[in-house]
Amino acid sequence: MMEMMLVCVSTGVDSIDLIQPDSKVVQPGQSLTISCQVSGYSLTDSTYAWIRQPAGKGLEWIAYINSGSNYIYYSESVKNRFTISRDNGRKQVYLQMNSLRAEDSAVYYSLCYYGAFDYWGKGTMVTVSSGKIYLKSVFGLMPCGPQSRDTVTLGCLAVDFTPSSLTFSWKQGTNNLENITQYPSILKNDKYLGISQVQTHSVSLLTNKPSHANQTKNDVYQEQVRIIS
Repeated sequence: MMEMMLVCVSTGVDSIDLIQPDSKVVQPGQSLTISCQVSGYSLTDSTYAWIRQPAGKGLEWIAYINSGSNYIYYSESVKNRFTISRDNGRKQVYLQMNSLRAEDSAVYYSLCYYGAFDYWGKGTMVTVSSGKIYLKSVFGLMPCGPQSRDTVTLGCLAVDFTPSSLTFSWKQGTNNLENITQYPSILKNDKYLGISQVQTHSVSLLTNKPSHANQTKNDVYQEQVRIIS
């Protein structure tokens, strides 16, 4: 019988955790600082980096700072706009981002080199967007199966929004409609597309309002449709 042995190599550190915020949303041209809180060991002996991954693309190394803070590297895409720094006393590593662009939208990971091991943060989703939603139209849908003559199915298409979270609501007068179908957002050219449909009576005055976390109240668009049989 073959015996197996699990060998654990100790580096004198019980646990290293890199703690990052979940997500941040900013307007184009604005600045943002994201931080990584380090726990489990002293910050002084380690080298840090920030790596990002845009939706549907590979990892990009964008900033690096060594243990003595005397060697700092930036990728060409962020040079002169981003600044990496560290505070050994607070056990924090920072990435200051200025003049943000839509193409800077990505998940940003903090990375720690300690001994022979790499430790990663869980990532912070940074979205750079004007925050406006564009409603293409509210339109009638052809039913796939039998449908009463007294009812009609309508759809609503929203395009060019980020991040992917979007909630449609349909109203008939002041009443919220419940028989709503909303499909998962679809990524297209770094922005998202969303579709919702509702079934209602043939004669209706409907209001559709998509709600998005990254826009103000004045940016919410409403579309009213009157269907007369």
